[in-house]
Amino acid sequence: YMENIDFLGKWITLRSEFGPKVTVIDGNQAGSVVTFMNGEDYDTVLDGFTITNGDAGSGGGIICEYAYPKILNNIITGNNGYYGGGMYGYVCDADIIGNTFYGNTAVVHGGAAATVGTGSAEFTNCTFVSNSGGTSDGIRNHSGGSDIGVWCILGGRGTSKTNTCGGAYVTVKLVAGWRGGSGWRDRARAALSLCVRAP
Repeated sequence: YMENIDFLGKWITLRSEFGPKVTVIDGNQAGSVVTFMNGEDYDTVLDGFTITNGDAGSGGGIICEYAYPKILNNIITGNNGYYGGGMYGYVCDADIIGNTFYGNTAVVHGGAAATVGTGSAEFTNCTFVSNSGGTSDGIRNHSGGSDIGVWCILGGRGTSKTNTCGGAYVTVKLVAGWRGGSGWRDRARAALSLCVRAP
């Protein structure tokens, strides 16, 4: 499907029948592929798609602002953004579960995902591999957010970049154990729990 989807605040479930490997939403480089910006809550669900070919200032694949949807079991790949190639969140309290972020690019922050503001987006059972960003290939958490990674796999060029840790740049006070590195301490509050670096 070549389209860009805006949930427009609706409490609906958009679920593929056959899973992300065969069900593709192609943004045709015409902005974010999927948009949550109208107060969507946990009754709004995106489940089981490949999200690709998005190109936007923030969140080439997915943008989430002032919303808290469930983003489940997707492959988010081949997207570009100035901030957050795969996903950008601003005051985003989404549950992001079982997703793979692969081959996304950001000019500045968060090749896979960038989160800003006071939101508490929670990444669980997600994989971040082969993403690329100016300051961070994987996740970039900045300015007050509390993003939590639980059983996530972080990979990429993190070990060769300044102030990155295995693909994640967390401008944080790192408060939970993380097998694979330490965090850069700045203004945000975040925790990466039970995470491992991809080989």
